[in-house]
Amino acid sequence: MKRLLCFMLITVLFAAAAAPLSAFAAANPDEDGFYSYTGYNQTIFAAGVVVFTSDYGETTGTDDRYYEITIENGTVTAVGGNDSDIPEAGFVLAARGENYKTILAEVAIGDCVILDSDSRRFGIIGDDYDPFYSAVISFDGYNRIRNADTIIIYDTGDTTGTNIWGTEVCVDSDGFVCSIGGNNNVIPEGGFVISAVGAGRIAELTDAAGIGLRATADAEKKTITFSYSAESIRASLRITLEGLKERYAEAANTYSIINYKTAEELIDRLEKLYELVCDRLDDGDIGPAVGAQYSFESLTKDASLALTESPAVEGRAMWLRPSGLTTVEAVSNTVAEIKSLGYNIICLELLYDSTFICPMPEDGYFIQNPSLGGFDLLGAFIDECASQGIELQGWLSVYRVSYDTSTYYSESLAAKKPEWLCISKSGNNYVYNEYGNGYFINPANEEACDYLLSVYEYLMSNYRLDALQLDYIRYPYESGEYFGYDEHTRDLFKAEYGADPADITAGGAHWDEWIDFRCDIVTDFVKRIVETAAEKAPWMSVSADIAPNLSESRRTHLQDAEKWMKNGIINSAFPMAYGNNVVPMYAGYTVEACGDDVFSYIGLGNYGSDVYIRQISEVREAGADGFAFFSYAQYIQGDYRNTVYDALLSIPAVSPTYDCRAAAVAQIGTITERLSLISGSAADGAECDEFAEKINEIKRVITDGKLSDAAELILKLDPSSISFTNETAKKKLSSDIALLKKITVFSKDDHRVFIYADSSSAEDESVPVGESDNPSWYRIVITVTAVIVMFAGISVLARKKGNKAE
Repeated sequence: MKRLLCFMLITVLFAAAAAPLSAFAAANPDEDGFYSYTGYNQTIFAAGVVVFTSDYGETTGTDDRYYEITIENGTVTAVGGNDSDIPEAGFVLAARGENYKTILAEVAIGDCVILDSDSRRFGIIGDDYDPFYSAVISFDGYNRIRNADTIIIYDTGDTTGTNIWGTEVCVDSDGFVCSIGGNNNVIPEGGFVISAVGAGRIAELTDAAGIGLRATADAEKKTITFSYSAESIRASLRITLEGLKERYAEAANTYSIINYKTAEELIDRLEKLYELVCDRLDDGDIGPAVGAQYSFESLTKDASLALTESPAVEGRAMWLRPSGLTTVEAVSNTVAEIKSLGYNIICLELLYDSTFICPMPEDGYFIQNPSLGGFDLLGAFIDECASQGIELQGWLSVYRVSYDTSTYYSESLAAKKPEWLCISKSGNNYVYNEYGNGYFINPANEEACDYLLSVYEYLMSNYRLDALQLDYIRYPYESGEYFGYDEHTRDLFKAEYGADPADITAGGAHWDEWIDFRCDIVTDFVKRIVETAAEKAPWMSVSADIAPNLSESRRTHLQDAEKWMKNGIINSAFPMAYGNNVVPMYAGYTVEACGDDVFSYIGLGNYGSDVYIRQISEVREAGADGFAFFSYAQYIQGDYRNTVYDALLSIPAVSPTYDCRAAAVAQIGTITERLSLISGSAADGAECDEFAEKINEIKRVITDGKLSDAAELILKLDPSSISFTNETAKKKLSSDIALLKKITVFSKDDHRVFIYADSSSAEDESVPVGESDNPSWYRIVITVTAVIVMFAGISVLARKKGNKAE
């Protein structure tokens, strides 16, 4: 038995030691001829292929167990050996294990190797490689209204004049696709725009089109042919390079805070790669040209990041349903991962499956989710977020309290108090969506609202949430159905206006008053929650998830969110701007309504990492204070983690609504950098220097004390004291100062002393989960433990054998 135990321990040892740090590289190619690689800038303990770049060092540092090939600008320049020199403009592939060595041993100098870092694969281009193809789609007409499920070509006029619900492909005067996305695009002179609407037609267009592809329209057959050729390679790189140069010029003209030297160097390297690709195409060397093209595209990501100003202060939120988290360790790991992804706010769902995630008062109607077994999940999140320096907003569904599909519907408030539910004009007490029948509390029922407020008081008194985020703070909405027609609400309206809502028709007499009446009921409850928070939890802010179309939602959802923002009733607004092309419009509505008094965090949905990256840029261009992604589960399941982090979130940002002192210091850093960029645009340099000294004095006051000590100085800052010769410079500085003032006015720091001990500083750097160069801790623990136990077992067996010999 002991011999068997020892054998099993030795087996565990070798299994642990042999386990690679990430997924095994495939020894066979996948469908498109690519191979997966095992590691990136790290040695491995088992068979596989590793990519080494110049970020790792000058050489790979490997031993004779490896076989390596060196690739520069897409072309193999050296084969065989180990401890290879790593080129600046390339990489080294190092294989360990006979099957993997065989793959690389077939590669010769002059061959081409493509590295796809997004999918962690590499491809070897052979002599018969042919990347060229064509795709044909149909279109419905020229220069007419884009009706449902159509593709229209526009080649006359200034713009297409389309609405936000489709997407478009622009073709330049040479016949090449020069941009993809957006609506109401400018029609290129001598070119045209292909415009699609409807999910199927949009997919048809975007699947066929690509930057640099030649687009040819056949008016008679009503077809568009997209062709990829050698000229397409040239065009795609040219368009990309020109776009980066335009971005560089725009950054300089708008005083963006970027590393201009790095950006210049990257653009210079891209220019040389472009020339290299063109030379290889001229020589007919398609494989080497494509290899260099991949190098170009990889470097493009670095250049794009270098040209992107990363705000020092920005709310980056993630909506999280904590389903399945039942231990402190699980909570800690989740908080750590969200922070490592570049986020600084967690919006934690408090009420789901008709139950709360924390213990509830025994004399109330709400209960804690039974699956938690009494574990205080909210308390665990509060402790972990505080220790890791991340803002925690309690995401709370207000009027919508249950679904009939809930696991614990029988224990829900809706089931226990059906007389409190909101009633439609047709008599229904529910609203249907894809989750089932949803039940809303009647906003006009005083007893019900008093109970809800008592629950919120309980949360405020027992949990140090940074904010309470109000969701479904509105009437139910269903197309063709109206709510608020219970007898009590109708009597209240009749007493004030002398008309029964049941007799009022949409757009008729008293219709506007009926809308206002219900909107005011909701607004009054928002005010009660805010007032309660000020009394019970003065450190806590109140935010709201709102419908993004402010004028429309007032009529449909009976939610006057515009009033909440313009009057500063709430502290932060989260418009749910879900859609592919709607963000600029909805973000603009929100930013304008929030003004200088309310923070704007734009809610973004799950439409793929490329769309998300574009939408974050759109949020920033709109002047919003941050963004929120729905949701964490979709983020993890989708292709978001590394892609979004590398593109936009690798530089940490401070939340403007958490540790306001830290946010103010970080924003002062931004203002100081901006001043150094725009000093040449001031008519009087002395004015700029004087303003800079005011900023430095404010920083000294905050550093030595509290943000409130500097509040008076901050609120007196006036950029108009500088005589600018450039209006853009004045606008940029004014925007920076406006955010600093908003942080100061919002600040609840004097009530939030408890956060400072555990709050991380603005300079803390986050490391993405899974990017460590070292083995996972559990592998180390298993290996070390197995070694100790193995030797102990061997020692026991040796002693027993010796005893028998005696």
